[in-house]
Amino acid sequence: MISEAAVWLIFLLPLATFAIISLVIRPFFNQHSHLAGRITVLAVGVSLSLSVWALGSVIDNDGQILWGAHSWLTVGNLDFSIGVLMDPLTAIMLVVVTAVSLMVQIYSMGYMRSDPSYA
Repeated sequence: MISEAAVWLIFLLPLATFAIISLVIRPFFNQHSHLAGRITVLAVGVSLSLSVWALGSVIDNDGQILWGAHSWLTVGNLDFSIGVLMDPLTAIMLVVVTAVSLMVQIYSMGYMRSDPSYA
């Protein structure tokens, strides 16, 4: 069964890749802009494989995986909590969205290859 940390990685890997490209590669290593595309394809590919694992885990677990909510922010008496519920629709949509995202990233690498603002 997939762990909660692996499910969070599905969402956080592309976000971390955006931060790395925006804050490190683009300003400091723009001459190596091809790294931006490769890092993005790698991150979305890992997210896709984790999504497929999540789908398999949902199928093996009779249709639903629930992890407890985590307190994210507390302001006075108001408590914001965040958690993950993995049901069949969520798992299928994760696979579809990450697969389409991977195909877009691969296509973009070829399409933008000679563009000066590749990164």
